Amino acid sequence: MSLEIKPFSHKDLIFDPNNYRFHETHDYVIASSTRYHESSVQERALSRLKKENIRQLKESILHNSYLPIEPLIVSKYEGIDDNKYIVIEGNRRLAAIRLIVEEHNAGREVNPEVLASFDTLPCVEVNPETDRSFIPSLMGVRHVSGIKNWGGYQRSELIANLLDNLNLDPNETAQRLGLTVTEVNRRYRAFKALEQMKTDSDYSDYAAPSLYPIFHETVSIPRIKDWLGWDDETHTFNNDKTLDEYYQLITPISDGDVDQTSAKISSHKDVRELRYILDVPEAKRILLDPSRSFLEAVSIAHRDDFLKSWPSRISSALDALKEIGVDEIKNMQVDDIALLTQLISLAQERINDHTKLSS
Repeated sequence: MSLEIKPFSHKDLIFDPNNYRFHETHDYVIASSTRYHESSVQERALSRLKKENIRQLKESILHNSYLPIEPLIVSKYEGIDDNKYIVIEGNRRLAAIRLIVEEHNAGREVNPEVLASFDTLPCVEVNPETDRSFIPSLMGVRHVSGIKNWGGYQRSELIANLLDNLNLDPNETAQRLGLTVTEVNRRYRAFKALEQMKTDSDYSDYAAPSLYPIFHETVSIPRIKDWLGWDDETHTFNNDKTLDEYYQLITPISDGDVDQTSAKISSHKDVRELRYILDVPEAKRILLDPSRSFLEAVSIAHRDDFLKSWPSRISSALDALKEIGVDEIKNMQVDDIALLTQLISLAQERINDHTKLSS
């Protein structure tokens, strides 16, 4: 497609309140497409953008004016005010400009040339209808594999949009976003798994974007996918019993009047341990017991590994003893001698235990 850069005044531009970057915030609500221009909607968007550390961007613009090397991507706003354009790509830059204007109006001295540059911002106007695949592809290049990465949930949501709404296949999606097909499929599965939780009547309130890393890991481990009954055709978990158990593990625990405690599985690292717990019945029983901790289950799951490894640990201790030099022996302290004596005593106890058990 042909891209024509045209000058726009910042006064004619409005934030996109449904921008992907907002979707991970806990208080995100979808704004009606006819209300984008309202001051309350725009102020809410600006407030969110202020939290994204745009200070350096603002200072750069203050010292260099707005450099025309990277145009904003805008589209015609079809709401009540038809003289406005929605910023599809470049909301952080527009936010920095708005802050500079606010500070200038509050009394800050701003170079007139800097302020003048805001009336001729380089923009490319696109049509959301005719350029349906171009817009998300551009956002993907910049924020999925580009210079200002989005969070995991935002990336996966864009991938789902390309696959589900624009009917692109995983190969084309991967090419457009600069990812591997494997990563595209993995993020798509994770997004669908989280979306499934949003439809559960008991756990939908907990299905926040912050859970995305947990689902990202969950759909990547065959043992856990099998446990939950993952179906690659429907992109859903189909074992209702184990899925309910899993939702209990990844959501806060609340027992009547008892204060709510954190979830047993609270990170993607915990999910990695889950695969080992599922294969040890005692560890799995402890995992599903609300009164027992996740650490207890992990310890039981790795107990056999620990027991099998004791000879190698003792071999390492023997090597350490052999490496003690003459000077170190001369300078041994009372605590050092006590440690060696304890080692001798424990070794003799284990030998005696073996003799009794073998007789």
